[in-house]
Amino acid sequence: MKMVHFNTVPGGHSEGYDDTFKQVFRRFYTSIADPSASAEHPQIADGLRQMRILDAELQSSTKRAWVDLK
Repeated sequence: MKMVHFNTVPGGHSEGYDDTFKQVFRRFYTSIADPSASAEHPQIADGLRQMRILDAELQSSTKRAWVDLK
């Protein structure tokens, strides 16, 4: 099993917002280098799901009622 390092800064340094993007791109580039690797980064389906949720939130706000997700 290949060892994956998620922490790239020495102990005591903060990680957060910037590291989020670093880790996503690291996983994306890994999937390009090794197409057989499982995708550990957001896919188009994930974005589409989030857009559907957002659309339902807007509809719910406009209607002032619950909206079911399909």
